[in-house]
Amino acid sequence: MRYLPILLLGTLLCLSPAEARVHHARRATAHTAAEHSPAQGMVQTLNSMSAQLNSVHSKAAADAAAPQLMEQYKEFRSLQAAAEEQPPMSAAALERHLSSMDLAMNDFRMACARLIQEKFYGSATLGKAVRKIARGF
Repeated sequence: MRYLPILLLGTLLCLSPAEARVHHARRATAHTAAEHSPAQGMVQTLNSMSAQLNSVHSKAAADAAAPQLMEQYKEFRSLQAAAEEQPPMSAAALERHLSSMDLAMNDFRMACARLIQEKFYGSATLGKAVRKIARGF
């Protein structure tokens, strides 16, 4: 009889690490899924679009950036459509996402404003692409 509580405690201790590993794996999977969600992809794509625009400092670079920017914008729109099909986020997740999107949009606006000020380095192609994206937002 005295050994029964010790055996039960031993059994619980043996099961705990396995259960902890399963719980940790589930949390890691959920975290990874959130990192690769369409909403997170939108933020990452928007950041890539800003980086693309910020790398432009000549007409040649501006002309080369235009088609790449449009491809990134198509990806953004695709992710946006996919995000709209996802189940609703929790309030905390939505707040984090909106904060990230706000920062990413601000960076994109600033990159566009810089290029407008530079008159797109003489690239009509990039100017047209940025105006098309601006209308879409």
